[in-house]
Amino acid sequence: MGDPETATRRLNIAQAFNPIGSILGILLSKFFILRDISLYSVSGTYSALGFVLVIILVAMLFAKMPEGRDESEFSLRASFRRLVRDRIYRGGVVAQFFYVGAQICVWSFTIRIVMEELGVTESYASGIYLATIIGFCISRFTYTYLMRFFKPSKLLLFGSIMSALCCLFVVSAAGSGWWMVAGLIEISFFMSLMFPTIYGLALEDITTGEYPEDAKIGASGLIMAILGGSLLPMVQGVISDSFGVYNSYLVPFACFLCVLAYAIRVSRKG
Repeated sequence: MGDPETATRRLNIAQAFNPIGSILGILLSKFFILRDISLYSVSGTYSALGFVLVIILVAMLFAKMPEGRDESEFSLRASFRRLVRDRIYRGGVVAQFFYVGAQICVWSFTIRIVMEELGVTESYASGIYLATIIGFCISRFTYTYLMRFFKPSKLLLFGSIMSALCCLFVVSAAGSGWWMVAGLIEISFFMSLMFPTIYGLALEDITTGEYPEDAKIGASGLIMAILGGSLLPMVQGVISDSFGVYNSYLVPFACFLCVLAYAIRVSRKG
């Protein structure tokens, strides 16, 4: 919905609010569940969350929403064939698979690697993880602002290069203490724009092309690519068990190289 030229930027704005929910979730867990693990603390917290969701549902029922109807004829088979032939879209699905895998890899191992690097408790390391998510959130708003001056494909190119370099730093800077932890946190700062930007770039030509209705099936494919978040952390876990947790960050490093390849392709197209 809206001007296609600013679609990727608008999507980044919407996505920028997702980490706020993640931060609130961490705080709820920290102060209402982990502080006093009992049946009441768990059931009470989730009951309150359910009450909030009911309020949101009621607000949505009374809000004026777009019709969302599509009166055009649609062929799933024809749409799928066109999407498969679209190199930018096809590459976007692959890039999204590897990005989501990289994000889950980085976050899943953050607490463990901070504990090992700094010799701190799990509770202290969870505070570092919270700082990582806060940085991720702030960075998304920053990237959204920068899209007023730079093309999304150029920012994706920059973010993928810096994320890959930070992963290499984590691998090579073992034992450097807070320097290594800072590099670990910076990964989230640089990668924050990737999901909505890949999504927008992959669909950009489709939404403005001859068959804009293909964007609906195309969007589904990009969302299904989050399967990478389930598969790639298992690969990192195997490497961590065999070669150490630091070397396991070569997995997200390789993932960010895949995103970099896609950013280069889209930049050249532009």
